[in-house]
Parts: sequence; C-alpha cells; structure tokens
Amino acid sequence: RPPPEANARRRRTRLSAAPMAEVADEGGSEGEGEEEEHSAWGLADLLAPLRPAAFLGECWGAKPHCTTLAAPVLRALLAGFGDGEATAILPHCRKPDNAPYNYDEMEAMERDLLTHSRTLDLPYCFTDGAHDLFDAWVRECAGLGHDVEVGVYMSNSHEIRADWHRDANHNFTIQLKGTKDWFHIPADSSSAGSRGMFQPPRNRAEQLARAPPAGLAGCECFSLAEGSVLYLPPGHWHRVETVQGPCVSVNLRIGHLPQARWLSEVLFASLAAAPNDARSGSTRHLGKSAMLSAHEGLPAERGVLATRVGNRLPELLASCPLPCALPCERNLSNGLARAGTVGFLLGRGCAVPEAEVASERSLRVSPLMCVALKQRGDVLLMDVTGESALTGNQFFRYTLHCDACVEPPFRKLLLPATGQALTLSHLLGSPDDSSKSMVLDVLRVLVYMRVLVSSSADKPGARAAKPGVVDGSGVGGSGASHPKAAAKRGRDEDDERAAADELDEDMNEGKGGLLRTV
Repeated sequence: RPPPEANARRRRTRLSAAPMAEVADEGGSEGEGEEEEHSAWGLADLLAPLRPAAFLGECWGAKPHCTTLAAPVLRALLAGFGDGEATAILPHCRKPDNAPYNYDEMEAMERDLLTHSRTLDLPYCFTDGAHDLFDAWVRECAGLGHDVEVGVYMSNSHEIRADWHRDANHNFTIQLKGTKDWFHIPADSSSAGSRGMFQPPRNRAEQLARAPPAGLAGCECFSLAEGSVLYLPPGHWHRVETVQGPCVSVNLRIGHLPQARWLSEVLFASLAAAPNDARSGSTRHLGKSAMLSAHEGLPAERGVLATRVGNRLPELLASCPLPCALPCERNLSNGLARAGTVGFLLGRGCAVPEAEVASERSLRVSPLMCVALKQRGDVLLMDVTGESALTGNQFFRYTLHCDACVEPPFRKLLLPATGQALTLSHLLGSPDDSSKSMVLDVLRVLVYMRVLVSSSADKPGARAAKPGVVDGSGVGGSGASHPKAAAKRGRDEDDERAAADELDEDMNEGKGGLLRTV
C-alpha cells in the first residue's frame, strides 16, 4: 500500500480537477429545479426502533436515545464519508468562514492525526454522506432547527478524551469506526450556551447553577461501537473517551435557541430597524441612540415607550418568525452557502398555501432578514441572510434561484423608501401580468422561509388590536367599559402620547408611532 502522503496527493489531484459548484451556476432558473435523488435510508433508520414521531415525543430535548444502525445503512454512511479516510474527507470540509482548507493545512492535519495522536475536529463537512444526513433531517424535521450542520471527529489514540462539558445544540453522534465511551449526567436542556464543567462562571446564571459531581459514580455510560447512534439534548453534561482507535464519528448538530434569547433578538431587531422604518416615530431613539450612563436610571419618557414595547411583544414576535432549515441543491451550493431553485423547493413542499399570499394579504420583509438581488443572465439570485443585530451570529443563509422576470415586483418590495407592507396587487401592478404565477410561487417560498411575513392587509386609519387588550385597558374581549374607567384610560393615553411626542420633538425625529399604529 502506498504511503498516506502519496494517497493524499493523488486523491487531491483528482478532486481539484473537478471545478467546485458555484452558487451563481447557470441553469438555476426557476423552472429547472428538479428533485434530487434521496439516499436509500432516512431519519427513521437513524432512530429505529423508535419511529420519528415517538422520538420527538419522548426524547427530543428531554433525554438521551441510543440505538444501532442496520448494516446496510452503516455501509452506505461509511461510503458517504470516504470509508473514514482523512484524505477523502478533508477536501470536503470548510472553515467557519466557508473557506476550504488548503493543501498545507490538510497535510498538517493528517500529520497531527497520524503521528501526534491529536483529534481532528471538522465541524463543517460536505461529503456525500454529510449531505445525506442533512437531507434526512430537513426532509422530516425542518421546523425543529434553524441551523443544521454535519461535522466529523477523527482520532487514533485511546488516550484522547474530552472532559466534562455541555453543548448548546441537539447532537446526534454516529460512530463509523472505532469505540468510544460517553459518560452522561442529565441537566436542564434550557441552558443558553456551551461550557466546560470546570470553566469559571461567566455570568450570574452560571454562578447560581449547580454543577453535578465530576466523578464517574452515578453517571450513565453509553459504549459506542461501529454503527452506534447517540442523541444528547442540549445542556446535558457529558465526557467522551476513546476506547479503541482509529475512531471516526459523525456529528449531526441541530441549533437550539432558547425562547428568552429569541425574544431578545426580536426586540432588538425591531428597535434597530425603527430609524429606517417608515412606520417608526416614537421608538427611533430606542434603537438608535438609547445611551445611558452607568449611574443613570430609566428616564420617564423611555419608561413610557418601554411599556408600549411590552404591550406590542406578541405582535413583534409574530412579525419576526424564526427561520427554518431548507433543503439545498448540491450542484448550486458551495459549502455553507446553500442554494436552490424555486422549482426544487416547491417540489420539496417548501411553500405556504396560496391563501397566504392572496390579494387581500399584506407582505413585509422580516426585520431579521436581509435580501440582495443579483441578476445573472436570465437567472435572478436572491441572497438571503439573517444575522443577529444583537450578537452578530448568523442564523440563516440561503440563495434562491428565480427567473429574472420576477425582479421588478421584488425590487419594489425591497425599496427602503417603502418601509411598509405591500399587497399582491401593489407588487404586480398589472393584473394580467404574465409573470404573476411565477411571482406567486416565489412569494409562497419566501413566506415559508420566514423571509417575508404575511398578515391581514392593513386598513387605513385602523389601530392594531393587541391580543388580550382592548383599547389599552388590559382586559380581553370587546364591548363598552365603565365610563369613568374609559375616561381615565383616555387621559392616560393622552399623557403617554404627549410625552412621547414631546420627546420626538426634542430629538428632531419627527412624529408618528410605530408603537401606536401598524
């Protein structure tokens, strides 16, 4: 057998001879999306004997689940990951910035694995087997994770271990080669982040949290051999030891977003967009220049506005839905930059019913999303990104390939001067537009992607109804209230409006009310 270096050079020469798929590849027009072949196995094969519905009801986010793959599924997965050979896997892995590893970096990693007994941690893998795992999850559980990635761990020495820690994601580990012991201690799955058990606390919540005993007494141990599958919920403490190498394990990660964090993201994104939103007025300074000194309390005016924001939280949450993971076309995708045509996504069922984009519905771009239009010949590329304005973390990225004829209405929708929802009739202009059906298909896909938010069309002069609140009274239902209470509510609302308007004038930000009208 030739030395590993010769194998590596020969394999890389063969791989480099084939050009990498570009996101802007021609032939990605809307009508050409075709259903790609599925692998012969699916999510049910990874969870058996539990059915997916039973797994989601009994284990998801609650407790570990350990099972064994059938021999044909293991063989298919092993082949999809180059038989576990580093020389076959490394050229298909990416860095966090989506850059591929160069030749020298791959040579250094192979030396670390073979001669220095180090673990290769490759968090972003795009071999055929990685694509099959991604597709298996997205086909059946796309709504259970906005971020789905596949990684690979490789090690040779039995002395390698990962000490007690917890991860912020849902994790499926598939052992392709070798044997590992996973020691597990249950914990709260609502934990917000990853951390080692012996790391110093970073905030008050971590300081108050009680870490479990670090010994092995009383913990559960899962021995993973070739073909074993282990699911661990987020936040559960675990320690991993290599028993017999060489070891190759695959990690399917599904993003876990606590509700408190998503609430913070939505609130900040809505306020950050306020200065450029045509509907904004009294909230502009909250998102743009709410500068408080270390010894300053909350000014009365900001207290009034904060109360209004609190009253609108259900509406804000509805206007910023969490994006979901989407299937992708491998020939159009480029590592982390996933892409697909409208026809492909329609074939996968990634579209809302036509009623969601009917003429009486209004459509608005989510404050969490950014859409850039690029025309390449007869193909229109919609580059969609969703990045946190609060933390800078990216939680969505996708390029949608459409027919170029749909560009005009979407240019209109994305104009900064618009700043408000548009109905289908406003977008299409002429009711007999020949591209209407194509536009409708793109709209259905974008609403499914949570890029556009569909709602009942706004009525001029009408105030937004708040769930459980009637005219600010804080009482659900409808109908007349006591005259004195109504008069008091009217005076309170007048005082609030006067305070907010006075503050707006002082800041030269104009009048209006994102929080008063929709």
